[in-house]
Amino acid sequence: MNIILALFLVIFESIPEALADRGRKRLSGSLEFVYRAVVTILVFAWANQNVIGSNAYVELSLFEFLLNFILNYWTVLVGYLLLRFALFDYLYNLTVGEKLFYIGTTKLYDEIWQSFFRWTKFPPEHFWGMFKFIALLIGITLLVR
Repeated sequence: MNIILALFLVIFESIPEALADRGRKRLSGSLEFVYRAVVTILVFAWANQNVIGSNAYVELSLFEFLLNFILNYWTVLVGYLLLRFALFDYLYNLTVGEKLFYIGTTKLYDEIWQSFFRWTKFPPEHFWGMFKFIALLIGITLLVR
């Protein structure tokens, strides 16, 4: 298992960088997304492994144990994703020196949001800020429960 994990980490870190250097940014971004998603899932699985050894689950049936574990794991993962959605762009924009509500044009994620705001004609500053604030509150709620 360790060799598979090590190969995954090396392959999915080197190939997207090479593709980006060759100008294949969309493919590079997609592979980088897969890499980060799997690493994130593995980190949260490792961080929540103490649930498996907990004495609180000894008297549960196998079905109840699996249901509790899966619900706990996915609650934490969804909380993380919402927290990342809420904070990542703001932190990135502040660090780069862009406007706080700036939406880029280089990644597929940015293009989807750009087309959403063109299609709906919502002002990004108001909608984006409130949408991310709600995601932040829900993410924090899921992570501290």
